[in-house]
Amino acid sequence: MPIPLLVFVGGGLGALLRYAVTLYVQPPGGPLLVNIFGSLAISFLLHPNAGITPEHRALLVTGFLGGLTT
Repeated sequence: MPIPLLVFVGGGLGALLRYAVTLYVQPPGGPLLVNIFGSLAISFLLHPNAGITPEHRALLVTGFLGGLTT
């Protein structure tokens, strides 16, 4: 699958999850929760020993977690 499509799909899913969390957890708790989770997940996935492929990085880090934390 092309990298831009992976980023597109991941970003859409991340944005949907952020919306769902903020429906149930009132501000500032919802945005704070997703930003802390997203930041920690990005730091683990971008660690040199994580061993993820460029396709997984595009889908998970740039797409999903980017959409989640934006």
